[in-house]
Amino acid sequence: MLKQYAKAIVVVSLLCVTINCRKHESEIEISDSYENISNDTLQAAMASISIDGQDNLYVVWKSAPWTGPYGSDSASIRFSMKTTGKGWTESVIISEQRQKCDAPSLVVDKAGNVHIVWIELHEGGYNKLYYRARNSVGEWQATEELVNNPDYHVELPYLSIDSDGGVHVTWCGWNEIFYLFKPYNESWENIVSVSCVKSPMGNPANTEIDSENSLHLVYQDYTTFSDIWYLTKASGGSWNEMVNLSNNSQLVCWNSRIALDDNGHIAVTWHGYGWEEQGIYYSQKLNDGEWSIPDCIFAGYGYQQMCIDNSGTLYLFFVTKDIENGNMDVYYGFENGENSWTEFVNVTKSPGQSGLGLCRNIVVDANDDLHLIWEEDLGGQNNWDILYKKIEGRHK
Repeated sequence: MLKQYAKAIVVVSLLCVTINCRKHESEIEISDSYENISNDTLQAAMASISIDGQDNLYVVWKSAPWTGPYGSDSASIRFSMKTTGKGWTESVIISEQRQKCDAPSLVVDKAGNVHIVWIELHEGGYNKLYYRARNSVGEWQATEELVNNPDYHVELPYLSIDSDGGVHVTWCGWNEIFYLFKPYNESWENIVSVSCVKSPMGNPANTEIDSENSLHLVYQDYTTFSDIWYLTKASGGSWNEMVNLSNNSQLVCWNSRIALDDNGHIAVTWHGYGWEEQGIYYSQKLNDGEWSIPDCIFAGYGYQQMCIDNSGTLYLFFVTKDIENGNMDVYYGFENGENSWTEFVNVTKSPGQSGLGLCRNIVVDANDDLHLIWEEDLGGQNNWDILYKKIEGRHK
């Protein structure tokens, strides 16, 4: 049965203590309006977004009928896009006749080609990995089965794209982090085991790629207690030695996220919780190559994602409970100086329960505007849809 990752996030959130996020006037006015991308009676989850050089947007998600908390045997992967100045296209199923699909991720390369991966549950109890591409003129290519081996069991694949158009996939297996690479216009290379870990399934191994095409990877590992680890791989090189970023024996650290810009700014956030405290923690790589001491930038539950705009501003988004309406909503703020953050404000302001997925949910366009997607139970009857909102950048 398919795991309901995104729904579990919201369930866990509802069990947490309400966080007192004060209302205030933001530096940027946030509209109450949003667009419903999926807009059907099916259950939409696990959405992933990407953007191309012309600021066109692309989204994929898992779609399935509601059959109870343990998932559906007929889940498919759907795709929609938004051309600059136009609305979202009607969604299409891109997983063809395959069933029990889950956890899609997508990226767009320099030529406008769309790359998508997703998993499918095998009857043997492990997950397979599939890949499909759409060229720049809108033609879908044949689906490829990349992994069908219990030794390489796939959980939560994460796609990244380099400046040459190379496609990179990382995922967490039974007890290893795996990596797969496809050079631009070439075939997929062999699977590489990056690290033997005890990382529990259900936590993604996130990667971002810098201007030199070096990969930067963060993930959770239970080898010591439950810490967040970082490692990197230069273009054409090998994976470097791992660095423990959290190094905290008092907290369970999970849901690590990484963001970077062309100026070498590398930031990592994660959620940590213990018997008496929990929060979102933040560390950045300093000019001397060392990592800063982790700082708690939000005290309380907050399932988070982040991004960096073209001017180097770091944005943090997370799901927590609004004390006025009782809903789980998405809040956001940004770093406005060294170790200084704005207050966090409700950005979704939506009528139902909100949730962020486990893949990329925020992208930045050429004008530094932000594009956010999230999951919303609009009717309160497990009628989950994928919603979208454009947020004006702070420098406007």
